[in-house]
Amino acid sequence: MKRKPLEFVILNIKKFFKGPPILMLQLVLDPPFMPDVLRSILLLKEAGALTTTTNGIFNPHDGDVTFLGEIIRILPLSMKSSKLIAMGYIFGLLDECVIIGLNVIY
Repeated sequence: MKRKPLEFVILNIKKFFKGPPILMLQLVLDPPFMPDVLRSILLLKEAGALTTTTNGIFNPHDGDVTFLGEIIRILPLSMKSSKLIAMGYIFGLLDECVIIGLNVIY
């Protein structure tokens, strides 16, 4: 868990665990700081990877995974590069966005 950004860990937890990711992260051997978890959830919501609601009810500490969140979870890139590639596909600029997104990494 320490080798991947907390945003990716939260998205992977959301795939396999239906409850709030905070509950699952409290059970690990070396849990992250809860303010970092809440910041990561807020960052995912701002990026559009999580909704602000869970099953139609507003929840500041949880959210449903969106299609963009699934793309970010699957691609082995940073969250910003994954979002850039997804938006490039939507606007028909996939080749250019893949080149830019991969150059940002290196």
